[in-house]
Amino acid sequence: MTGASQAIPFRAVHFDATKRWLAVMVVLWGLSWPATQMALDFVPPLWLAAFRFGSAAICLTIFLALRGQLKLPKRADMPIVLSVGLMQMMTFTGLGMIAMTQTDTSHSVLLAYTTPLWSMLLAWIALREMPAPAQLVALAVGLSGVALICSPLETDWSQPGAFTGAGFLLIGAISWSAVILHVRRHRWTSAPLALAPWQMVLAAIPLAVIAFLLEGAPHAIRWNLDLVGMLVFIGPIATSACFVISSEYGRRISAFSMANYTLGVPLIGVASSVLLLGNRLSPIFLMGLGLVMVGMVLPPGPPAEVEAFPFSPAGGPVRPGPRLCQVGKPQSSCAEHCSIHAAGLLSGNLRGSTRKPMKVSLLPLWRHRIPHRAHILFQMAE
Repeated sequence: MTGASQAIPFRAVHFDATKRWLAVMVVLWGLSWPATQMALDFVPPLWLAAFRFGSAAICLTIFLALRGQLKLPKRADMPIVLSVGLMQMMTFTGLGMIAMTQTDTSHSVLLAYTTPLWSMLLAWIALREMPAPAQLVALAVGLSGVALICSPLETDWSQPGAFTGAGFLLIGAISWSAVILHVRRHRWTSAPLALAPWQMVLAAIPLAVIAFLLEGAPHAIRWNLDLVGMLVFIGPIATSACFVISSEYGRRISAFSMANYTLGVPLIGVASSVLLLGNRLSPIFLMGLGLVMVGMVLPPGPPAEVEAFPFSPAGGPVRPGPRLCQVGKPQSSCAEHCSIHAAGLLSGNLRGSTRKPMKVSLLPLWRHRIPHRAHILFQMAE
């Protein structure tokens, strides 16, 4: 048996480890919602958001420094640092925590995770990326679920803060969806993990300033061991540790598979809010939850047999020469190159784009001299 025939894109042991770690990440993210709700009994929302990203930034800074990977962002990456730091981390989290003081956790996590629906809608409106028919159906189904949850059948709009809570959650989700479109089009010069501490610092500082102005100094917080444990879970564990898991293991599977994993976050968030907080789910809410989830999973993704991120049997990413992966011009790495197009395939936004149609060809191993049976090459159609 030759060495080429022995080499496979993923060894079972590495793929099993990837699935386990991603499952841990999803569970931690889901549990962070009821943990945040409980912490809000002790800490004002904006201060809690500032503590979350401040502590997570410290942990990630130490982690990257120990690995010798801590460095300032490059100028080309400053737009994505500002976008993620201010629009996703600061706006989404700040508004979300304020909203959680006005509504229960189940409604909060579900409305917050309508982001894929808004991403599809924003790409259609702002970028003129016409959705495929299946995506239009998915968008209609998902938004009908949002409308059902926000309808008087489920939400009592006469309650104080009902409008603020739902509105802030939807504004935060739309803000996050705009960041997703930016991330998909950004040309990365640094790894996302290397930029994360700076994005978190950029979110934490304004949040702390706004919290001081609106909520006063944090000396009134009733500190106890339970609160410290919740803050450690929300910040260093559910934020910084999960970011490391996402960066290290999320790239080992296709973007479509990663999206399917993250669908478990709202489900775990809703289930844990019922078990830990005693939230009650009405039949109308369950119907809305089902419609939203169907709207998220209905759009078609890339073929299951195509993996967007080839890895060596040792578990490390394969990095062919700059001429092996090219779309118009040489690419710096296979992983970066394929990730861009995998994101486009997942959202379906390559169809209807102003760019030329894409075609996928699997080139034989021997042409690239890398330890794979096949390598994905995305080329511009003639």
